[in-house]
Parts: sequence; C-alpha cells; structure tokens
Amino acid sequence: SFLIISVLENTRNLKHIHSRCIKTSNNNEKVYVFSGLLRCSDCNSSLIRNSTFQKGKWYTYYKCRAYNQRGIKICPHSHSIKEEKIYSIVLVTLNMQIQSLVNIKRVLKQINQNNKIAKLTMNYTRLINDKKEKCEKLQMLKLNTYSDWKSEEISKDDYIFMRDKLDDKIQKLNKEIVCLENEKQTEEDIRNNEFSWLENIIQNGFLKELTREVTTALIDNIYISQDKNVKIVFKYQDEYNRLVDYIDKHSKAVYSVEGIINHAAQ
Repeated sequence: SFLIISVLENTRNLKHIHSRCIKTSNNNEKVYVFSGLLRCSDCNSSLIRNSTFQKGKWYTYYKCRAYNQRGIKICPHSHSIKEEKIYSIVLVTLNMQIQSLVNIKRVLKQINQNNKIAKLTMNYTRLINDKKEKCEKLQMLKLNTYSDWKSEEISKDDYIFMRDKLDDKIQKLNKEIVCLENEKQTEEDIRNNEFSWLENIIQNGFLKELTREVTTALIDNIYISQDKNVKIVFKYQDEYNRLVDYIDKHSKAVYSVEGIINHAAQ
C-alpha cells in the first residue's frame, strides 16, 4: 500500500531551526536529541529529562514539567515515559515519513511527465479572466443602479436591495478568483518541481539513528499522553497536503490510483 504519514501543523523552512530550551550534559558538549520538542498532551508544558541508576544501569525518562514542579493542580499526570521508547517510535516514524515522501516524488514525476496532464489541466488564466469580466459587469450594473436611484427611476429601498445583492455576488466572485489564483500557482510550482523542502527531507535517506539536527529539522513537537502514546507533529503540513491533493486530482487522469501507487513502489 501507498504509505502516507500525515504531516501535522505548521509550515517551516527545513533549514530553519527554532531556538528552544536546550538541556545539555555537565560538560556542555552534548545536546539532547529531544530537548525542547517534547510536550505534555494535557497541559502543553515541556517535558523535563531525568536519569536514575537502578540495578547497575542508568535509565533516562521524561516527565511533565508542570506536574513535577507545581503538582496535580496544574497537571493531573506525570506523563512519565522512557527515553528509549520515544527514541524507537520517533526513529521508525521518521523513516516511514521519509519513505512516503520518496513514493510521492515518484508519483509526481510520473504525473508531470504524462502528456495527458497538459490536456486535462484547467486553463486557470481563462477561468480567472472570465470571473474578472463578470466582476466588472456587476460593478457597472451597480453604478447604473445608483444612477437609476438618483434619477428617481427606482426607490431608495429598491436601490439598497439591489446594491447589497450585487455586492454579495462581487464578493463571492473575488473569493473565487483568489482561490483560482492560488490553485494556479500551486499547480505551476508542483509541475516545475518547486518543492525543495521535499528534497531536503529525502536526502536524509534511511535513518539509522536520530540526531538533534534531524529531529529539529523535521519535527515541530512531540506530544506525550497520560497512557504514554506518542503523537509526532511534523513540519510542512500545508506543502505536504498540496502535493497529496495534486496527486488525488491528477492521478485518475493518467492511470488508476492503484496503478500509480503500484508503479511508484517498484
């Protein structure tokens, strides 16, 4: 099956790493992989890192800062979770995400190279111009209605009624024009392979381990629930969704969806 892990919330430049509260080791040389990324799913506080020595071995875990410092009145649960569990989940999920983007890239290439797309693609410029012409006609009609009122050919109440109706139509058309212009730009960007963020993610390849650079570049936040469920909030949701929408829109025009997916996976 075609694996797509939903990218949630926030569009960011992959190379831009937000400044965060970063915990370091005693010698100030090591930066922890998850520092500033972990959040409590109940109170949205950050999670703090703790270590304990048991049975001859060090164990590292995270727990809610609010619970730890201010008690159950602020957050009812500790959300305590072992670092190794977070590490394992995040590593697997990031590799799934990277592979899904590799598949998306293959599908996009097939779609954009097919001659049918050029024939089936909407003529956005024509549609936009048509709607702009309609707007101009409505504006002219609005002016004529005003003139009719001033010349006492229609009543003031009739003029206000007609004016408001025309304004509603003009406003609706303007919104449609903006949507079409955005769609046109998106289509052009995707057809011209204007999605460097995807290339930047894919170039990481299969991750054998997590690094601070990779986690902060690809992840916005990681939420830990009371029952230790891990929710990863990836960056680039808007861009990702636009690519998926583009594939959904054009894949049927080239092949069946299953055909594209199976071909891309080869």
